[in-house]
Amino acid sequence: MTIRTRLALLLIGVSVCVVAAAGVFTTLSLDSYFTSRIAAELTTQVREVDFVLRYSPADSAGAYDRLRRYAAAGDLRLTLIDARGTVLFDSDVPPENLPTLENHAGRPEIQEALRAGSGSATPHSATLGRDLLYLAPR
Repeated sequence: MTIRTRLALLLIGVSVCVVAAAGVFTTLSLDSYFTSRIAAELTTQVREVDFVLRYSPADSAGAYDRLRRYAAAGDLRLTLIDARGTVLFDSDVPPENLPTLENHAGRPEIQEALRAGSGSATPHSATLGRDLLYLAPR
């Protein structure tokens, strides 16, 4: 093998490594960017829900239906809990089944929200076969 061939192979190898490293860096950067954008959008939507809850009539049956339609329109699963972690509303669960839901107080995003003001977690859902983003503003 001549020196030219060795040099060419070395340059090709270095080029492949540089391109692969740039691809990995770009993928990680984009993933981080889009995750933060989604979290920011979810935070805005939570503020909207908070506004609706605070300033709409106290008709709980109507509020439940409005929140359920809001979640469906945004393709979200919206869950509201009290300070003890008891589920008060879940857009995917009928009101009569709420008492059967587990307490959410021990969830990592809830603990982080209580400690730092807001929390998030991205657990993998075996049922859906994908990672989900959970956001818990305080």
